[in-house]
Amino acid sequence: TGQTLKILANSSQDPNQMDNPFGLGEILYFSGRLREAVPFYQQALNRIDKDKAGSEQNRAWILFQLGNCLRDYDLPEAKIMYVQLITEYPESMWVDLAKVWEKLIDLYLKDKPETLINER
Repeated sequence: TGQTLKILANSSQDPNQMDNPFGLGEILYFSGRLREAVPFYQQALNRIDKDKAGSEQNRAWILFQLGNCLRDYDLPEAKIMYVQLITEYPESMWVDLAKVWEKLIDLYLKDKPETLINER
């Protein structure tokens, strides 16, 4: 609702103060507010101990979601998230999709299809 999104917008001023930045990142992502979800996902990623047993799946998902959010407005950064996922968690169920997005981003950045469209 509008009221919920207003509360989230106020909370997004400082994701460090949130008890559950991951949950808020998910809410924002699935509400289509990708840019606003990024700081919450980043904070959630920073809070997960890499060495803790069972953290791999959560970290892999957050990296994937960061790539998905950033893909909307910052392709080079999105690629970095996908590559980090592929490198750090090669056994993750999200790796195959991350590889596809990485390749698509490479093609897009190389070929710049929006330039071709504008030239016509």
